[in-house]
Order: sequence, then structure tokens, then C-alpha cells
Amino acid sequence: MSSVRSRRRWLEVFRRTAGFEPAEPRPALDDAALWAAEEQIARSFSDAEKVTERLAATAARHRSGVEAIKEKSHDFQGRTRSVSSELQELSGTLDKLSVVALNAGLEGARNMEGNGRALSLVSDELRAHLGRAADTLRTLQHELGALHSAVDDLGSRIDVANRDAQEVGQDAAQLKGVLQAGTSSVNELESRLRKATGLDPEVAKLVSAAGVHAKGLVSALTGLDGRGASEATRSLGPALAPVMRLLSSVAPGLDSTRADDRDPSG
Repeated sequence: MSSVRSRRRWLEVFRRTAGFEPAEPRPALDDAALWAAEEQIARSFSDAEKVTERLAATAARHRSGVEAIKEKSHDFQGRTRSVSSELQELSGTLDKLSVVALNAGLEGARNMEGNGRALSLVSDELRAHLGRAADTLRTLQHELGALHSAVDDLGSRIDVANRDAQEVGQDAAQLKGVLQAGTSSVNELESRLRKATGLDPEVAKLVSAAGVHAKGLVSALTGLDGRGASEATRSLGPALAPVMRLLSSVAPGLDSTRADDRDPSG
């Protein structure tokens, strides 16, 4: 039995949708709420598109900055290689000077008379300086090697950052396309809402706002006790009188109660 009623219900819905039967009228506040929701969706899509455009612009600037840093990194890598090569040449020169100083010392040791002793002293002093220079050179080579490794690691990180910037730009472009499609859908929804509700969007917004304020007023007045209601009537009378006159002018007979809205107990 329930299945039969369900089929009949769906058949009635189908007939009304197809236009064979007049559709049941919807409350104006429901239609206004639909328009308010549509406006909120449209505003959200618009805000999201603006954020996406800023994101794409930021990603482009980030990528440009990363490319500039990458170029500087490559230039610095070239310079460190050049300095390393020059230090290698300097190390070879110090080795040759050490050999010369050693030979001079040996020659001075064989001839201790005359200039031999002076030659030995100069050789010892020169080898001492060359030893300190060699130690300093090895320290520089070690530091340069560490710096070169750090530059290589920085280059790898720059490549990763560059790929991330490219992916962010691509995602922003895809998101922009999705939002544009969503905006088109919202425009289609607006067109269909116009046909379905027969309301102008601006009128719907006013109806929705009035409905929200009316619900708030009813809720506040309902919460008053007997004495509070009496005091509220006296204090709110001047403010509510124009509202009642406006409602009467907009919808004459609004103050008359329909039979189906009366309290059954009364």
C-alpha cells in the first residue's frame, strides 16, 4: 500500500514538473532564501577567483625570484670552482718553493763557511713560512670544499622550490578554470531561479532580510512575560505603528486571519 502511495506521489511530482498540473505555490520566504543562498554562493566564487588570481601572481613572482637566485647560485658555483683551481696551483707553487728551500738548506749545510751559514738560516726561515702557508692553504681548501658542497645543496633546494612554484602556478590555473565553470553554473542557477520563483533578485533580498528581522522580532516578543509584554507594547508602539501601516498598504487585509491559520482551540 505504501508503495502505491509512493508511486502516486512521484507521478504527481512528475506531472507538475512537466506542466500537466499546476505546481503548489511556495512560500515567498523560501524563494527569498534561495536567492540569498545564490547570492552568497556567487559572492564566494567571486572572492575565490580573486584569491586565486593573487595566488597565481604570487607564484609567478616566486618563480621569477627563484630563477634569479638559481642564476646567482650557478655563477657562485663557477667562481668557487675557479678559486679551487687557483688554490691547487698555489699549492703546487708552495711545494716547488719548499723543494728550493730544502735544496738551499742542503747546499748551505755542505758549505758552512762564508755564505753557507746564511743560506742555511734563510732556508730554515723560508721553510717555516712555507709550512705555515701550506697549513693555511689546506684550511682554505677544506673551507672551500664545504662551501662548494653547501652551494650544491642550495642549488638542489632551489630546483625543488622552482618545481613547487611551477606546480602552484599550474594548480592556480586549474583552480581558476574550475571557479570559472562554477561561476557559469551560478549564472545558470540564477536564470533558472528567475523562472522558478518569478522574483527579482533585489526583491528577494529585501524579502529575505525582512523575514529574518520579523522572525527575530517575534522571537524577542514571545520571550516576554505578561508584564514585560505590556511594557513592550507601550514602548514599541510608536516604532511598530509605521510597520503595521506599511504592511497594510503593501498587503491590504493582512491583519485578517485566514480560516486555516486560526487556532483550532479558539
